[in-house]
This record gives sequence, C-alpha cells and structure tokens, in this order.
Amino acid sequence: MTTLNRLDLKSGRFTYLEVLYYNENNVPITDYRTFIIGSNSERWQEWLNRGEPFQVESTGLEGWVTAHFTARQEQIKNKNARFWYAYNRTGKKLRKRYLGSSAGLTLERLREVADRLAGELPAGQVDPELGEEASHPANVTSAGD
Repeated sequence: MTTLNRLDLKSGRFTYLEVLYYNENNVPITDYRTFIIGSNSERWQEWLNRGEPFQVESTGLEGWVTAHFTARQEQIKNKNARFWYAYNRTGKKLRKRYLGSSAGLTLERLREVADRLAGELPAGQVDPELGEEASHPANVTSAGD
C-alpha cells in the first residue's frame, strides 16, 4: 500500500493528503497540506489521532535517502491501547521497531528509530533486538547535520 502522507526527518516537514469535500458524484476532492512538526505539536497530535500510516524519510547532505520506514498504528491484543511501530524492509528482511504512543511520537524519537533502522551497526555486529548480524555498514548522517 502506498501512502501519500510523508515526513521529512531532516526538516521536520509533514505533508499529508486532506479530503476537502466530496463532489456530487461522491468523489473526494483532495489537496496537500503541510506543517512543521516542531513548531506545531498540537496539529501533529491531532493528525496522529487519525491513526493513518505515513512514510518517514531522511536525506543526507548529497540528497541521498539515508533512512526510511513506514509508521503504522496498531491495537495491542486484549488491551484498549494503540501504539505506533516502524516497518523497514531491506532486501527480504522486514524490521519492526516500537515507536511509542501518539503522545510520545516526537521528531527526536522518529529520528532515533530511523537511525537504528538505517543500519548503524557495522557489518557482522549482532543487532540485540533481532539477534541477527547487520547486513550493511553504517551509512546514516547524524540527525543534527
């Protein structure tokens, strides 16, 4: 599934597709909306409460994508709680990481998980969460760069 909701980790810019209204044939009329997460956390929290998945992407100095994942909200079995998880596929390997509740889903937390999923571990080092060797060398630019 492709989502049109995107977050650029480097700038904190979040872009999403908003349904403005439905025409006479019940076709949604949409437009893109954008805001910066750090300057508008209330708007970010309101959007997260929708529970819609979104793509997270970060680029390095040369414009190359250094980190990417899809964030999805999931219901915990036998509990009335929902939490966000990051999914990243590298080759045939699907990685899943806990992001937290909507209230704790900050730009800093998203950057932290993106860095982890991007492969900070040197080749051959064991990922403690997966119990598997990292398959690629570190290629992540620091979030502050």
